[in-house]
Amino acid sequence: MKVAKSAPQLLDESTTKMVEDVRSCLVRNKSEPINHARKSVSFDSISVREYDRCIDLNPAVPDGPAIGLGWQFNEAPPSLVDDFESKHPPRREFDGLKLDKSAREVILREFGYERAEILKGVRKVNIARNQRKSTLAMQEHENLHLTVEKVKKQFKKCLGVRSSYSTEEKNLWKHAQNVHK
Repeated sequence: MKVAKSAPQLLDESTTKMVEDVRSCLVRNKSEPINHARKSVSFDSISVREYDRCIDLNPAVPDGPAIGLGWQFNEAPPSLVDDFESKHPPRREFDGLKLDKSAREVILREFGYERAEILKGVRKVNIARNQRKSTLAMQEHENLHLTVEKVKKQFKKCLGVRSSYSTEEKNLWKHAQNVHK
């Protein structure tokens, strides 16, 4: 493979040779056969960890407490993949993974949480959800504010009222120096 005619003028001889070597590695010679060998991965054993569950702060939960994973876990002894798959129940559909409010409360109670702790978690989730809604509402207003500022700048520019960028920059530097005094 050849390098473009202008390359020797820009690159020294060793760099040009390196570029040619790299290009030859990247481009397959059409006379070479394609290797269709399949690569595969297999697993022999599987280890399962069962983590503690805890009250979590997830504003996406529609109502009730949110459940998260704790740091503590129990590790089951390793088993062969085929044995595990034969004993494991079939995979649930996506809707089957969702837990309603009462199911989450029961799970947390089973892990030793008191009713008062669960209610405290629910209040925190509600606060986080309201903050998220507030943030989203403010983003809509922020976009409107940015649009208004942009129109103002364009209007000032058309009227010739706006100062030049260099003048604005000088004024900003003067202001910054006065602030630090």
